[in-house]
Amino acid sequence: MDNSCLTVREGTSERPGNLSSGVPEDRKRLSQGPYYGATCIVLILACLSAPLLARGASLPSPNVCVLYPDVGEPYARITAEILNGIAERISASQPCTLALLEQADTHAAKGWLSGRSPKVVITLGRLATHVLETSGTRLPYVIGALDISPDTRPEASGISLAVDPAVMFDHLTKIAPRIKRVFLVFEPAHDRWLLERAIKEASARGLELRAEPAANVLEGAERYGHFVQIAEPHTDAIWLTLNNAIIDDQNLVPYLIEKAWYRKIIIVSNTLEHARWGVLFATYPDNRALGHRLAEMALQLAEHPEHPLGVDPLRDIKIAPNTRIMNHLGLPAGSTSHFEIRYD
Repeated sequence: MDNSCLTVREGTSERPGNLSSGVPEDRKRLSQGPYYGATCIVLILACLSAPLLARGASLPSPNVCVLYPDVGEPYARITAEILNGIAERISASQPCTLALLEQADTHAAKGWLSGRSPKVVITLGRLATHVLETSGTRLPYVIGALDISPDTRPEASGISLAVDPAVMFDHLTKIAPRIKRVFLVFEPAHDRWLLERAIKEASARGLELRAEPAANVLEGAERYGHFVQIAEPHTDAIWLTLNNAIIDDQNLVPYLIEKAWYRKIIIVSNTLEHARWGVLFATYPDNRALGHRLAEMALQLAEHPEHPLGVDPLRDIKIAPNTRIMNHLGLPAGSTSHFEIRYD
C-alpha cells in the first residue's frame, strides 16, 4: 500500500468511553463539513496492518464496518456516543471502525474494506459517505449523521438528521399545550418527504399546518418574516428545520427571535444553538440511541442487501429548553430540571 494510506486511521473493536452529548450543531456543519470526528478509541494507522495481512494473518470478517471523519473536539464526543450505540447492538462481532482524514484516499479506504469483507458499512457524515460512494465498492451501506433526503436519494438506506414531525409536534404540544397552528417553510427539492409527514402528523394531532415553499435563503427570509408578523401569540408556533439552504442563521434567525420576543410568538428549532439565542426549545440527536438504530438498520440490510431500506427521519432526539423564554411566554418552567441541557 502506498503512502496514501496515511490519510486513514483504523479503529479497534474496543468501545470508546461514554462521553457527554449536547454539542451545538447545524445543517451546514452536518451536511457540508466533517461533523462527526475522531474518538478516544485506540487508533492504528491502516497501512500498518498491511504487513500482517501479507504474512497471512487471518482476521474474522465483521458484520459491520463504520467509516467516519477524523476531526477534533467537540464533535469527537458525538462520534464516541454513536459508536458506543452501534457496538451495543452488534453482539455477534464488534464493528471495525475507520477514521478518515479530510484528504482520505478512496482507493486506500476500498482496500481497507476489502481486507475485512464486512456484510454492510455504516457511514457517518458527509466525508465518510462521499469516500464510500466514490470508492467503487459494491458493499451495501447505511448513512447516518447527515441531513439526507429520500427526495434526492431514493435508493438510500439510512437515518436523516431531519427530525420526525411526529416527535417534534409531540414535544411542542407538551411544552406549549395551547398550540393550534404551526408555520413551516420547506425546500421543495429536499423537504417534500418531510412536508408529507408533517401534514399527516399535524392532522392526527388536530393541528393546522401552514407550509410555504422556498428555493433559497432570500425566499426563506421572506416566508419566515411574514410568518412572524401574522402569527398569533400563544396559539401559533414557527418551526425552524435544519435546512440552511433556506434558513440564514446569521441574519434571519436573530431577526425572528427579536420579533418573536416582542410579539410573544413561539419559535422552535432543530438547531441546538438557537435555544441559547432565544427560541422556546431546540432539539439535538440522542447519539447513543441513534447508534442503536443505525446498527439495527445495518444488520437488517445485511440480511437482504438487494432491498434498500429507505431513509427514516430522526426520532431519537433530546430537548434543550430556554427557561427565560418559557417564563416570558407564561409557560410553566418548573418541570425542566430533568433536561440535560437548558438555557436560563
